[in-house]
Amino acid sequence: VAKAINSLTVDTPLFKCAGDIPATAVGTTDGGDSSEMVTPHQSNPQSYAAIHLQLHKKNKMYSDKYTEHILTYAKEWESILSTRIAKHLKQAEKLRVDLDHYSKKVEDMNKSMNKTMSKGKSINDSGVDKIKRNEQKLIQARQEYDRFVNDLCGFIEEIMDRGWKDLHPLLVKMAQFDSTLFN
Repeated sequence: VAKAINSLTVDTPLFKCAGDIPATAVGTTDGGDSSEMVTPHQSNPQSYAAIHLQLHKKNKMYSDKYTEHILTYAKEWESILSTRIAKHLKQAEKLRVDLDHYSKKVEDMNKSMNKTMSKGKSINDSGVDKIKRNEQKLIQARQEYDRFVNDLCGFIEEIMDRGWKDLHPLLVKMAQFDSTLFN
């Protein structure tokens, strides 16, 4: 808008009020250098272009500070939590797969043993020992899974209960930013 006003007022008496916008000024479509012609915090800007560029620089500064102090913190917080939770969920899935494996294996072995017994045949000692070993592995896998899942639930509850401690600095920074921006 400021460039359009600038171009409309060239060679007119209004040019002094509209102001000159350097081609390389910040906020123009050409990109630009922030050191060009207009002072960033001029106490009494004299033209529309000076006001426009001053506000653009101020908004850019606030945007950079918001990104640096608020968005970066939020992204780091989310990344840390996501990584930790994903690691625990992956371990829980691994333990569940082991539990499912032994559950199916013991179930299949019991079916096979029942089928053999229903035919009137006896089960040899190695088969009985194999079933007992796998039942022990199943019990151990179930205990490990249950213990880990309980710990995981406790971990997630802790994250939820203590999340306010991580959220509090973020909210303080946001309130400070709002206070600074609107004062």
